Amino acid sequence: MSDGHREFINASERERLRIDVRGIVQGVGFRPFVFRLASDLGLWGWVRNDAHGVIIEVEGPSQDVRGFTDALSKQAPPLATLDEVRVTSVPLTGARAFVIQPSDIERDGCVPISPDIATCDDCLRELFDPADRRHRYPFTNCTNCGPRLTIVEGVPYDRPRTTMKKFPLCPRCRAEYANPRDRRFHAQPNACPVCGPKPWLRPASGLEGQFVEGELAIMEARRLLVGGAILAMKGLGGFHLACDATNARSVATLRTRKGRVDKPFALMVRDLEAARRLCHVDDKEASLLTSPRRPIVLLTRREESPVVPDVAPGLRRLGVMLPHTPLHHLILEQRGVDDCVALVMTSGNLSEEPIAIDNDEALDRLEKLADHFLLHDRDIGVRCDDSVAVVLDGRSAVIRRSRGYAPFPVHLPFDVRPTLSCGGELKSTFCLATDRYAFLSQHIGDLENAETLESFEQGVERYRELFRLTPRVVAYDLHPDYLASRYARQLGQRDSSLRLVPVQHHHAHMASCMAENGLSGPMIGVIWDGTGYGPDGAVWGGEFLVGDYRDVERVAHLSYVPMPGGDVSTRRPSRMTLSYLRQSFGPDYLGVVGELLPRLDAVEVGVVDRLLATGFNSPLTSSAGRLFDAVAALLGVRDTVTYEGQAAIELEMLAHEDEAGCYPFALEAPLPSHPPEPESLFSHSEPFSRHPGPLFCHPGPFSPHPGPLFCHSEPQRRISPLVVPEEASPQVGTPSSLQQGDPSLRLRMTGQRTGEESMTGQSSADESVTGRKPGDESMRGQRTDAESLSDPTDRSDQSDRSDACQLIGHCPLVLDMAPTIRAIVEEMRRSVDRATIAARFHNTLAGAIEQVCMRVHERTGLERVVLSGGVFQNRLLLHRTLAGLRARGFQVFIQTAVPCNDGGLSLGQVVVAHARTAEH
Repeated sequence: MSDGHREFINASERERLRIDVRGIVQGVGFRPFVFRLASDLGLWGWVRNDAHGVIIEVEGPSQDVRGFTDALSKQAPPLATLDEVRVTSVPLTGARAFVIQPSDIERDGCVPISPDIATCDDCLRELFDPADRRHRYPFTNCTNCGPRLTIVEGVPYDRPRTTMKKFPLCPRCRAEYANPRDRRFHAQPNACPVCGPKPWLRPASGLEGQFVEGELAIMEARRLLVGGAILAMKGLGGFHLACDATNARSVATLRTRKGRVDKPFALMVRDLEAARRLCHVDDKEASLLTSPRRPIVLLTRREESPVVPDVAPGLRRLGVMLPHTPLHHLILEQRGVDDCVALVMTSGNLSEEPIAIDNDEALDRLEKLADHFLLHDRDIGVRCDDSVAVVLDGRSAVIRRSRGYAPFPVHLPFDVRPTLSCGGELKSTFCLATDRYAFLSQHIGDLENAETLESFEQGVERYRELFRLTPRVVAYDLHPDYLASRYARQLGQRDSSLRLVPVQHHHAHMASCMAENGLSGPMIGVIWDGTGYGPDGAVWGGEFLVGDYRDVERVAHLSYVPMPGGDVSTRRPSRMTLSYLRQSFGPDYLGVVGELLPRLDAVEVGVVDRLLATGFNSPLTSSAGRLFDAVAALLGVRDTVTYEGQAAIELEMLAHEDEAGCYPFALEAPLPSHPPEPESLFSHSEPFSRHPGPLFCHPGPFSPHPGPLFCHSEPQRRISPLVVPEEASPQVGTPSSLQQGDPSLRLRMTGQRTGEESMTGQSSADESVTGRKPGDESMRGQRTDAESLSDPTDRSDQSDRSDACQLIGHCPLVLDMAPTIRAIVEEMRRSVDRATIAARFHNTLAGAIEQVCMRVHERTGLERVVLSGGVFQNRLLLHRTLAGLRARGFQVFIQTAVPCNDGGLSLGQVVVAHARTAEH
């Protein structure tokens, strides 16, 4: 409709609407999309960014205006995400044009920021088009791709608030930037060879080589990589260390220099076809590999793959990614038969340090790791490592959430107050949340040193600035010695108005899975991982919980075994083997050790035996991760580890996936020491599991290992409730300063053996809890008295524990794997194939999970189960568990958008803290 004809439209047929859009709508081409849509419809008005999202006012014939609002969601740019669209009528103005207004800068407001996006197809065509002015320019980008989070310094997201501000646009780039119909309209990283960043190559200090710039630098870098050199390359969110993945000497040299003994390296290949030459790639994996996020994807390698075994020692899977920047595309460009098939592309750091992001920092920290440096002058504002993902249960699941994903928000099922959560220690992340947005940070790393803590603190401050959030609630892990927890408590000491909420580790895992899936109400949580601080002072990790966001009850757990030497056992799985053998065979277990494990050092075996006999420095653990360690070492897979989860990963790699057999296990219930608690909110009058002796030893749906299905031959042990000094841990159900002072400790703490029945062989009650003698403080954070367990800085809800937590009763089931260990030993004596044993072990665990969930269902009626914790990164265990639970009629939920490992803890802490402080 022409403007001339529009003049004669009756005012009653026209309308003007104000449209407030929230979501990922800045830096993704949303304003130019709005401009083009309005212009094509002949509408008037304006659009602008503000600190909350995008505001639009549009005026014209009512029919066209309504068509405009419908098209906003249906035709939005591919990178845009519209979370909320509010439409209100406003007075007509009689405007005669549609314009893009300057951004409205406000002091308050929170707007999501787009993650970094891999090079789009349009930019890729230009990159390799000799006629294009950006031909072979390594920083080509547009509104649909390129850096976002890693260059942003403030909001609204405009060029002056990015690290690109130091590169003034040349006339041609400025014309693109100002043209609403150009795909580079307001593309903040927009640049070209005339006005943009430039690369250069230089040798490491003391090594021979030339200083070269531009295209020559990239060509020389390719030549050096083919020749076996190790390069430090500056990427989007930090430096990579790169070498030829088919060159055994280069890979071995990189391992030695980086101090990375066995942990697998990531690979980068030029395209999907190259990935398929190295690995088996199905359609789901191909889609994940080629997605705009470009994560590292875990794939099953082909036997004929030319990648040297040292890239991923002992593993059948390789972590593979495709190029995500023009620079990477140029480095991997196919130019001849001598090209690198695949490059190792691992984080530019020494082991356990943050990834380097600054040129001078890299030249200093990586000087002894790299032979040459491929640098550029576009600064990195936010440190951001590569993401890692895998296809699980037919869906893509994030294992490490970073580049391409962060800071894309997780949408919460309810509004929350401004909250900061600090995560855990391993795979550290933090989370800032407000309203229904939870901004989960990129992967920080293992928070075990000052350098990583500094990176963590810098990240928190940058997110607070970007999202303009001032937290009023701070949540953190219950472990008293985690650096993140200390950081949280220090914030509370500096600001007494902050509400501090400590959250038990496995409750946070459960809540994280619930929040990601938008769940509410009580449900079953199967939370299996390596380490989590338990309210009883033990190391938890094989937990079955029932509850909701506010409260949970521990209804079952793996039986406690000592960890001889404390943290040393996490690095020496053979110690856990000795512990499980002693639990399974009693004091005569050394005969089994001598028969099946003669390779173990006799001196260390003697030391461990004394630790187990005395309980000295041997805290108790229910960890599923330590159980995997024990079986891995028992089968000779791995006696020592050099990275977290190594033994369990290699045990999974060993297992025959088509094996259906399994082993016996025992499911026991301790006897109550006092009458059952008042009836819970469920209508079952019988308290949960008060029967002595084994209830189950059933393989579940997995048929058919010969031998007993039930452990009738096992002696029926009665496990008495925990007996501890009255001042240390009062009986459950009685008032206590512990229960009143710290709601995060409101979990059941019965089910451990008494002092005289303790596996440590000691009669002292507090030894039975901690596995060490009174006064021994060698195990970090293992406290036993109520005074030390209660956090004096906690200023969260002090009210009585809600009925939502009192679902089951006071006697948690104990899942005893001693029958499984004995069966494995018997099969080893019969020389059964190790791969068969490994598979049956996985099947047994899946069957045990099924049986426990069935028992919980019988007493509660609950049919929804969430699975979380790092152990469920094990694909074989996860698939077996999902199949068994679904066959029983359970609704089962897993994590895909957020890591199920400790990288997802911070999300769970947010929603638990909200549930505990909402009423205040």
